Amino acid sequence: MTVLQDEVNVFPSKEHLNPILERFKQSSFQPDIQSYVTLDAKIYEDRTYWLELHAKYFGTEMEIFLHKHHGELDEAMKYLKSLNQLTGDMMHFIKRHDLRSPVEIE
Repeated sequence: MTVLQDEVNVFPSKEHLNPILERFKQSSFQPDIQSYVTLDAKIYEDRTYWLELHAKYFGTEMEIFLHKHHGELDEAMKYLKSLNQLTGDMMHFIKRHDLRSPVEIE
């Protein structure tokens, strides 16, 4: 005969909740050219963070995720700074060579 336990704990112990202190969401959609850019950034009570950037332009897509399991934030900032610089350089190049209608550069 098998002895049954008096108590079975089906649910794991309660996990410590880590509330979101701040959330920032931003997006830009251009359906006429099948493109979008979205940003979703969260910082939690324990100072961890989760940031996502998604971009699509016609068939080209890019995703960037920043969180504690994905390298150091200083490295990510260096990458984002380079991406920002090269995006600006690309826009200047298009404008300088008048490759199409002028693009406003802020």
